[in-house]
Amino acid sequence: MWAESPPSRAIREGIVRMRVIRLLLPSFAALMTVLIHAAWCPLSTAGQDAPEESGTERNAKAEDDTLPVTTDSPSTDSKATPEEKDGEVVVTATRTKEDPNDTPRGISSVDWKDLEKRGPSSSTPAELLKGEPGVFLQQTGRRGGAPIIRGMIGKYILPMYDGIRLTDGTIFAGPNGIFNNVDRFTISRIEVVRGPASLFYGSDALGGTINIVPKRYDGFPEEFDIGFGVQSHYRSVNNMFSERVEFMGGIRPINFYLGGTFIDAGDTRGGSGLGRSFNTSWTEFNFDARIGIQLAKGHVLEAAYFRNEVRNSFRYDQPWETPDRNAWWKAHESLYLTGSGLRKRMNRTPQAITQVASLTYSAENPTEFWDEVLAKFYWRGQYDQGERGSEQTSTRTVNKSVGHQNSYGLSAQFAWQMAKINKVVYGFDTRLDDVYAGRAWTIVYDKSTGERLSRSQDNTGSPSARYLDVGVFLYDELQPVECLTISGGIRYNYTNLTSRPTARTVPSPLQPDDLRLDTDFTSFTWQTGVVWDVIDELTIVANVGTGFKSPSISDTLSSGPFTFGVSAPSPDLDPEESITYEIGVKSRFDRFNGELLVYYTDLTNIIDSRPGFFGGSDFIDLNGNGTKDSDEQVYVKDNVGRAYIFGIEAAANWEFVRSDSLGSFYVGGHGSFTRGYDLTGEDNLRFIPPVNGLASVRWEMNTGSEFGSRYWAEIEVPWSFNKPKNRFSQDDFADLAQFPRKPGNLPGWVLINLRSGVDITDYASLSWSITNLLNSEYQSFGSRLPGDGFSFDVGLKIEW
Repeated sequence: MWAESPPSRAIREGIVRMRVIRLLLPSFAALMTVLIHAAWCPLSTAGQDAPEESGTERNAKAEDDTLPVTTDSPSTDSKATPEEKDGEVVVTATRTKEDPNDTPRGISSVDWKDLEKRGPSSSTPAELLKGEPGVFLQQTGRRGGAPIIRGMIGKYILPMYDGIRLTDGTIFAGPNGIFNNVDRFTISRIEVVRGPASLFYGSDALGGTINIVPKRYDGFPEEFDIGFGVQSHYRSVNNMFSERVEFMGGIRPINFYLGGTFIDAGDTRGGSGLGRSFNTSWTEFNFDARIGIQLAKGHVLEAAYFRNEVRNSFRYDQPWETPDRNAWWKAHESLYLTGSGLRKRMNRTPQAITQVASLTYSAENPTEFWDEVLAKFYWRGQYDQGERGSEQTSTRTVNKSVGHQNSYGLSAQFAWQMAKINKVVYGFDTRLDDVYAGRAWTIVYDKSTGERLSRSQDNTGSPSARYLDVGVFLYDELQPVECLTISGGIRYNYTNLTSRPTARTVPSPLQPDDLRLDTDFTSFTWQTGVVWDVIDELTIVANVGTGFKSPSISDTLSSGPFTFGVSAPSPDLDPEESITYEIGVKSRFDRFNGELLVYYTDLTNIIDSRPGFFGGSDFIDLNGNGTKDSDEQVYVKDNVGRAYIFGIEAAANWEFVRSDSLGSFYVGGHGSFTRGYDLTGEDNLRFIPPVNGLASVRWEMNTGSEFGSRYWAEIEVPWSFNKPKNRFSQDDFADLAQFPRKPGNLPGWVLINLRSGVDITDYASLSWSITNLLNSEYQSFGSRLPGDGFSFDVGLKIEW
């Protein structure tokens, strides 16, 4: 009997295309329905006011419903309080203020209520995102949480602080903790755009964009006003103490905001008697300041600065060869046996400093043709120390490194609301990343005496480089009829990368000229969407958008020996690209709101490492013996990959009881389903999380008494299914550190968290939580250390 041959790649890709067609057919059907329905919608004309609850009017209303000190640009309105916020507003999706229901994108917003309830039980900014749909958290180290959005991580996610990107041209493919280089106590709101946002923000924003909106004093009072705030948090699971002090105030035409935070976190305890995961502690110092000047009515100039310093943080890199169920968690005590000896499994960062300084000009209605103007100049500096150790029989080796980068950026955007039916946003942004190659050296110690035996300088594996990026964009939002909004935009992007190699930064036997590079990348990206108000409370949305990731310095210039061979420079790369199709429904009734979104992402030109040639040879003779050894194969980067990701996201919140005497009771939650496949490598994609979500019941009561005005309590149940063994990629299996028992076996989990809070007075509030109530032992997908065990957390905030 003849054996059945496996399907060819053409057949497999044909199957994928059929799946895409099946996915898009409902989108086209919905679009036709929208056009038919639009015939019955009243026209929105330039000379008439928009009807009640139209998309245009909701947008106008959104511009007034701002949080205190939370707008993405300096505000000229008077100071407000959180309780005065009637509607939700986001600024990241279109770079202007927008109602989330009026955008065709998947958007999450961590507002002041979410920060209040999650703050005491969160150790890092990334942990504040744990309750958001479509977001999953991976942890390589206790402080290294990397968000996974729609199955993408690391270089495909763009983190920003007040619209300023926190990444630079050195970004690499794997998880990173860049999002945590911000003080979580300076956060007023976090906005997450799920899916590509390259139209507005350029490179890196394929999987999603996370924008931290910081606190600021809002307004310029006629009489001098000053406020003072103190926050104190304690977490028992890692004996973490956090202290925050802040001052704010102003008198026309000046206002200010100052804050400082100190955090001391100890080693974290796992669940079910696992004990503490040693070397999961760190210390953190933060400072931030903002000064606003009202140049004229509607014109504001703001200077801002923040500094984040983290000391002695660790990351877990390697597994134990034969892990024991509980001893495995104590990573500091176990050693990994390799051919060259015994090696510690963790890296230490003695010091990491992030600084951002910016100057922002904003104006409202400055001319007849501009309703909003926002211009920003910024500098971002990053300084890192690294340390990695290994042990042999009689010696201990420490590899140390120091590096820093400076980024300079300039951007400007202009918004014009034409005749109430058409809004145009256009602008440009440019940045220059100046990357210093740094220094690296090796020190060898005698294990028995501690005496230093030798010290030698190492090459850094990558030369100093400059990364220039320039982009221009145009976005148009048209409302031809009352119930329909059509949007679309385009962007052109240009990137130039130049290197400055020296003998110290080039690994032998390469020469400086081998790493000398001056290359350009160009990208064109676009987006189009439809928002159809079926009724005032129910909206159908559809969106198609592209994204891109320009080759980074590590993609093109990283060179030297690594685990499988020798990396060689790869100058001839093209940007990675994606196109995402998205359709769904959003609802916001009086006592119910929710959304259901389905998306499909096609990734092309994926940069991956593969065997290749350098200087006409497929190996680099490291030991000079004239023959190719097993660790001398040349590997180069190339645009060889294609993959797809498919997913479903659902979220809902229902106020099922509303009573003056009992308060309000809410039930809600969300869930996410994600699948990803590498069509080129014929394997599952890495970092695709299992089905996961959250369910909660919340009670809230506003009493209006003089001794406190609000009480709230919540039961929260986060959960994650187990991931079937046939859904892991080969790269997942190679990373044994994420499997606490055996490769391919990662159990699902369900946790119970209790949270509550009370306004003690008009100026003070107390919140507390019990997380992992049952002290369950668990580990999240993709992480290399256990989840937190039982913890009692408390936070006190005083503001006047």
